[in-house]
Amino acid sequence: MQLMMQHIYTVVATLLFLYALVTGVFLLMENRRPQSTLAWIR
Repeated sequence: MQLMMQHIYTVVATLLFLYALVTGVFLLMENRRPQSTLAWIR
């Protein structure tokens, strides 16, 4: 059971990292003002 929970935490952390990465790339690829981009990232 404990091993299964560790795998679940790993999967969730990986998905959150990928979500943040995709969101960051998307925001940087849009031609927004730097202030708007920083506001979205924070």
